[in-house]
Amino acid sequence: MASASRASGLEHSRCLGGERDARGIPRLHPALARGVQLRQAVLRPIRDRVGQRPYDLLSGQRQARRGAVHRTQPLSAGCRRGVPVPVDGRSGARVGRGRSRLRGALPARPCPGRGVLRRLPRGRTSFGAGPGLKEVRMASRTSGTVDLRDLERSLEQWHEPGGANLCELLQGMVGDGVGAGLERTMQLERLKQAVYRLRIGSASERTLVLKRHAPSVAQADRLLAERWLPALGLGDGCPRLVAAAAEREGRWVWHVYEDLGDESLTVQRVPRRLAAAVDFIAELHTRAAGHPLLPEVRWRARDHGVHFFTANLGDAIAALEALATPPLEVPREFAGARERLLCRLQRLREDVPRRVRIMQEAAGPDTLLHGDLWPKNVFVSMADTSPRARLIDWDHVGAGPFSYDLSTFLYQSPAEERPWIVQRYRDAVDRAGWCLPGTEELNVLCHTAESARYAHCILFDAIAALHDGAAWGIAELIDYERWFEALRPPLPE
Repeated sequence: MASASRASGLEHSRCLGGERDARGIPRLHPALARGVQLRQAVLRPIRDRVGQRPYDLLSGQRQARRGAVHRTQPLSAGCRRGVPVPVDGRSGARVGRGRSRLRGALPARPCPGRGVLRRLPRGRTSFGAGPGLKEVRMASRTSGTVDLRDLERSLEQWHEPGGANLCELLQGMVGDGVGAGLERTMQLERLKQAVYRLRIGSASERTLVLKRHAPSVAQADRLLAERWLPALGLGDGCPRLVAAAAEREGRWVWHVYEDLGDESLTVQRVPRRLAAAVDFIAELHTRAAGHPLLPEVRWRARDHGVHFFTANLGDAIAALEALATPPLEVPREFAGARERLLCRLQRLREDVPRRVRIMQEAAGPDTLLHGDLWPKNVFVSMADTSPRARLIDWDHVGAGPFSYDLSTFLYQSPAEERPWIVQRYRDAVDRAGWCLPGTEELNVLCHTAESARYAHCILFDAIAALHDGAAWGIAELIDYERWFEALRPPLPE
């Protein structure tokens, strides 16, 4: 029935359960109606791929506005302030200038997921190019004491879909297990877009993390927690998935996780914690190498291997070539920046055979990858006699060479720490029978992985400019030309 509806030109309207037919719009000329249908057919695949854009697919690898893949670049002046958010559903705070620019090219319906501002704690300097450049943290607001109805209103004010379904789930969880009076009060804290901390009752330890996923990401995240990590004997390597609720129209799924707190490796970067984190990453990679479930991971999640590099590189070149005649007004410097960026990508494409050969010879077997291995996604508990590392935000889980994860971790670490991290990782995988390649090959592998992520972000910035007329896509492309020029291998040779 669903396929028949699509074949006849029907699509869901913004109201739940509603449908509209382009041919049935009053006083619409048949030729124009056919044009509406064609436009919907062309744009739907593009909008469906929003979950694969850098804003979602690599949300931990770039800033939504004029940001880089791995935050080794400076923030623009417009990024140096927090994003205003409503408090308790009553505030009239408006969305900031930058966010309105992002939403300008989207449909009129609430469409979150545009991008998560990935920033380091206030006052901390970035680790890559651009020494001494300060990062700022996205403003985090608490809604105060609320009940479930206020909670739903707060989510609506934050343009979060599926709030009613989430509150219905929480009612079932909280209603029987919390009690009455103050024990039923809640506090909602916005950690970042689509991620919240919920404090239940007067006991501070009763906290949950609420996170909104696209359905495909939610499915992969559940498989990771319930199937893939347990199969490796690492079932406690991620936060426990407590419950889930799907939006009625099926566009989004809310996951409810146990809360690991705020003690990430970004906050507590001491040698003992860092060593435990590197050991866990090495254990994950060695246990999963060549595992029978890897084809399922690649199918259900992502492939971060050779194809990710070659496909994004080729597609980014094609998209930049199409921008030779941009469909919108662009700054004067864009033409030169586009030409230089295109030449850089073309030179990288000429080097593909050498890089692919090194990946095939030196990267070892494919393994399970976290896909977004920022230090802020690594938690190390010191409660037990020995440190215990766990990883959060597995939204980009996939299969591929170990260097995809290791490169992310290295590029997000201070340059002086990188040789120590690599040696610790090398020692850990040696004990499992692996032989890590030398520094020269390792630099090629890590630089290739980072270049692939750059190409991916360039590709979808170009798509946003070409198909959505997004001026911010043009601005980011100009910035990427400078950042690509500054990109270097992570290790000294």
